[in-house]
Amino acid sequence: MHPDADAVGTALADSGLMTKLFVANTTWARMACEINCAYRTPAGLAAAALTPSLPLPIARAASLHTWPAYRDAMEHLVARTDWSHSLRAVGAGGTTVELTWGSHDRVGDRDHASTLPAASVRIIAGAGHHLPLTHPEICRTQLGESA
Repeated sequence: MHPDADAVGTALADSGLMTKLFVANTTWARMACEINCAYRTPAGLAAAALTPSLPLPIARAASLHTWPAYRDAMEHLVARTDWSHSLRAVGAGGTTVELTWGSHDRVGDRDHASTLPAASVRIIAGAGHHLPLTHPEICRTQLGESA
């Protein structure tokens, strides 16, 4: 979650080399994705080796996207979603949303998220970006509390 597409661009520009190489909308990222697509099995095995905390089938699935699908998701779901508008609509119905981040997850703007209408931010100590996979019990409890 970011305030707008410019903030997403700034966050990517301020990120490390790996993020710039694989996440930003650059020629290098497109080429890396094309190589990934051409060699999905080895790319999946490399992803699994680089993320041993994830179950093997999930880590290997990281290589199963295409550049157009990835770019469209980044553009339309990440960069262009108007979270303030969406959460204002949710709040108008009396519903609240708890947004959960791992303390080691650097993706997204927590400060911005904490200002959104009908939203609260919860930080899980010791968790990272793959929180739903590494801490499923927290997610199950959180979903059970909302039922």
